[in-house]
Amino acid sequence: MPTKDQVWGAADRVLATGERVSQRSVIASLRQWERGGSTREVGPHLFAWITARNYKPRLEVAELPERLQGELVRVVKAVWDEAMIEAAARLADETALVRAEREANHALRDEAWLEARTFEAENAALRARKAEMEDEVAQLRKEMRRMRAAEFWDRVMREVAEILAPAEALTAQEIVRRLPPTLAQEAIAIDKPLTPGRLNRKMAIRIEHRRYFEEDPKTKLYRRLAT
Repeated sequence: MPTKDQVWGAADRVLATGERVSQRSVIASLRQWERGGSTREVGPHLFAWITARNYKPRLEVAELPERLQGELVRVVKAVWDEAMIEAAARLADETALVRAEREANHALRDEAWLEARTFEAENAALRARKAEMEDEVAQLRKEMRRMRAAEFWDRVMREVAEILAPAEALTAQEIVRRLPPTLAQEAIAIDKPLTPGRLNRKMAIRIEHRRYFEEDPKTKLYRRLAT
């Protein structure tokens, strides 16, 4: 596809030879320089050249009868004007097409920008929700550990109640020694070590609610709660 400069250069060469400048003569000149081109490609550039040069071709009609000369001039002028109108229309169409393509490109670019912003906002929302869910999961795990520990210590208290006899009172140390060794292992895995001090605190809660056993305030010995 020839450029504007190439078409203008070809038109200037044709003009320099004295030949009439037309799409056909300009295309022929272009082909001599291995350029080529179609009337659709050459027409708009040639129209711009004609406008810029204020080119008005002269018709060689001297050999025709005078009556036909005027008629021929009018016909050729009408054809030339029609060609210029067509070339201008093509130029306007191509200009409109370029403008439409540019506007479409801007619209697509704006759409891509909006999609990118939307994607970023959605990602931010997802990250926030992920953080919330991770916190919820952590809270659930914490609650599950608490419930599991509570169930374990309640089972320990039932074991202690089985060890104690109404007529026999024991210290926390003695109770720990009589509990199954597996409970001590479970205590470490589930919550905290099963020590006499921790056993005292767990049993104090049950005594306060009068469950399983009671404590002699003087001797600090535990016995099973009388039923």
